[in-house]
Formats: sequence, structure tokens, C-alpha cells
Amino acid sequence: MAENYHNLSFNNQKKAVLSIIDDFSSGSQHKIALAIEVSSAIEKEEDKKFRLNQTLFTVLWEKEEIVNIGFQKWVNTVLVDRHHAMIYHSVNVGECSDNCVVCKVIGGYST
Repeated sequence: MAENYHNLSFNNQKKAVLSIIDDFSSGSQHKIALAIEVSSAIEKEEDKKFRLNQTLFTVLWEKEEIVNIGFQKWVNTVLVDRHHAMIYHSVNVGECSDNCVVCKVIGGYST
């Protein structure tokens, strides 16, 4: 059975979402950044994930191809793949350059 996005930890969901943030409009980027900031301040893990994903599923409406695929299928494919890429990268971090985009995402944005 394939891994489910919703079973990832909040921190892993956050990193996966941050890895796709540049694909969205500046308004949606702001919404995601605010959701991450607010979610990070919440104590319970499930509540953090709920808050982040409420916003994520709102901004996904911006992308027709994601709407056509279906939100659940998209997050379980694209965001789980991003999560796996970050795991792979962390094992092979010594091979990246100074301008590594994955290092930037894993290291975290200011949110």
C-alpha cells in the first residue's frame, strides 16, 4: 500500500508543502506561509496538520490540473514524492551544491 500524506508528521507535511509553494500565486503563498506560522504555534500534532491542510486544500483550487486529478490523489502522489526526495537528499547531502533548492526547503523558510 502506498504511503499516505495525512500519515506524515506535521513537520514533514510542512516541508513537502514548502517545496511546492513557488508554484502558486503570491496570494496563495501568503496564505500558506500564514497557515504554517499559525499551525506551528498549535500544541497538538493533529490540530497543526488540520490547520495547515485546511489552507492547502483551499489554495489547490488555484490549479486546474490538481482539481482534475483530485486533491487526495495529488497530495498522496506529489507531496509524498517530495517527502521521499527530501529523505533521499538528506542521505546524500554531501553531493549537493551551494545553491541546492532541497537544502533551502529542508533548512526551512523563515516561517
